[in-house]
Amino acid sequence: WLVRSHLALSDYAQKRDLSDPATIRAFAELVGDPERLRMLLVLTVADIRAVGPGVWNGWKGQLMRTLYNQVAALFRGEDVAREDPLS
Repeated sequence: WLVRSHLALSDYAQKRDLSDPATIRAFAELVGDPERLRMLLVLTVADIRAVGPGVWNGWKGQLMRTLYNQVAALFRGEDVAREDPLS
């Protein structure tokens, strides 16, 4: 599963609306549980950083942290609400 899904975190984080609860729920459903989420984050960061110098940057890191934190919160039973862009 991990190798087959290794591009999912990067894809969701960089190409989808992270303020949309449907996006967060869809990614959580794809991942399935907190352990897979943690493993996917580690593999994704390692993969991006291994591509070459300058490929990893703060913007990508922030997007992945945002997605990871929102999905982790959902797994803990917290509600996912639309994020207010003005807050």
